[in-house]
Amino acid sequence: MGHQPKVNAALAALKFVKRGMTLGLGTGTTAGFFIDSLAKRNQEEDLRLTCIPTSVSSERRASSAGLRTVGFQQASRIDLAVDGADVVSKDLHLLKGMGGALAREKFVAYRARKFVVIVDESKLRTNLDGIVAIETVPFASPAVLRDVSKISKTASLRMRADSKPFLTDNGNHIIDARMALKYPERTERDLNSIPGVVESGIFTRADVVLVGTETGCRVLRSKRVYSYSPFSRRE
Repeated sequence: MGHQPKVNAALAALKFVKRGMTLGLGTGTTAGFFIDSLAKRNQEEDLRLTCIPTSVSSERRASSAGLRTVGFQQASRIDLAVDGADVVSKDLHLLKGMGGALAREKFVAYRARKFVVIVDESKLRTNLDGIVAIETVPFASPAVLRDVSKISKTASLRMRADSKPFLTDNGNHIIDARMALKYPERTERDLNSIPGVVESGIFTRADVVLVGTETGCRVLRSKRVYSYSPFSRRE
């Protein structure tokens, strides 16, 4: 499969962008196509956007393309977040984090008034089954690994090519654990309750999933209502 399905999903996401919005920009290949397309449209229409990137790499890409990037200290709301996913279930639950940006991605996605996910058809699954990335504080990662190993025999600390622990943009470690998630929301809460865990790559919130194909894009919409209270309200 080539890049065209990812490009088509990214282009479809542009339809949700309106002038003056504060946008959350995701991380990864498909999110990169969205950033590039967004920047081109912004240059043509002067959309006056404010963007909160979910990684250092996305921030560099957006800034170099002329988009205004800020952090939470400069933005009180996020109107729309657009990001990719590693796995999407039929219930529109997600697995994310193979690129290592899961914590920042979740901070942005869960605070956005609308969260749009862009993927190609290869990411679709009937059930949520795959590698769950778990970002942990380095000091606590050995203890967290022992806890996670009780529910996943494959749990391991993510390592770099030089045999040193992989570090996120936040300076944290990641534990990768293969799981078949029968109850994603419960497992998300359980993992996040382990002392030392910053966030897990289980995302149980997606308002719209845009599935790119070679010739276009199909739209999947969640029937669930999500609100991040008391700090924000969706309109």
